[in-house]
Amino acid sequence: MYKCKFCDKEYEKPTQINGHMGNCPKNLNRRVKEKNHVQFTCSYCGEQVTKRRIYKNINNRYFCNVKCSTNFNKNTNFNKNNNLIKGFYLRKFKIINPYNYEFNISEIEIEEYRKKGICTLYIKKCKECDIIFSLKSSLKNNIFCSRDCSHSYSKKNPLRHSEGGKKGTSLQGKRSKNEIAFANKCLEYFTNVGLNENFFNGWDSDVILHNEKIAILWNGIWHYKKVNERHYLEQVQSRDKIKIKEIENKGYIPYIIKDMGSYSIKKVNLEWDLFLEWFNKKD
Repeated sequence: MYKCKFCDKEYEKPTQINGHMGNCPKNLNRRVKEKNHVQFTCSYCGEQVTKRRIYKNINNRYFCNVKCSTNFNKNTNFNKNNNLIKGFYLRKFKIINPYNYEFNISEIEIEEYRKKGICTLYIKKCKECDIIFSLKSSLKNNIFCSRDCSHSYSKKNPLRHSEGGKKGTSLQGKRSKNEIAFANKCLEYFTNVGLNENFFNGWDSDVILHNEKIAILWNGIWHYKKVNERHYLEQVQSRDKIKIKEIENKGYIPYIIKDMGSYSIKKVNLEWDLFLEWFNKKD
């Protein structure tokens, strides 16, 4: 048995007596647990709460529980009574109208935008129908007021998609390690080699052998399989067909390499051997 030296209480195990002595009421040096209860108003539901544990967000707002904190973060501008939270939404509502188009908006409409978290509007003129319309920040680069206007403009300007395809492929600028390794072999073996040049009426090729008039296209998985929801496979393949026609119209021979995997020096060496074999036999 183990006895407390302060109150003479007995325990069977040493761990029990040690825990008791640290908190014994007669121990003048005992560990005191202070109960720091705080009274506050929940920033979401408005209730007066007294609690030890406080759920607080980065803006030093207090909540009575996790649910109120989550609801506040989902709808940061308004509380559950649909009232603006004072001191939180301080940004002014802005209208950006660089060309001074005639555009009127009521206070009610501004309030609706603020409820949706929109504090900036861009004023533009539709390129097809000339209607003045407004856009939120995430859509500020749109030049049409609707999809109907976009389709109508595209029918009148069939070359628009082709020009957009050239621009899109030129801006990608992404080269796989396999493609880079293969291009380095071409640079060592041939002279007058171009890399990703927009040489074919605005269309590019991964490797261009100008002296031999060969355009090598190292096509990854994006050209053969749908990778994600935002990947339009038919559009990519349609651009590939246009690119091949432009290469042939220039008098060059397109040579396509299909690469469905990740980086592999064995893959690069194999494709290099196959290319040299084709190159030596093509004449």
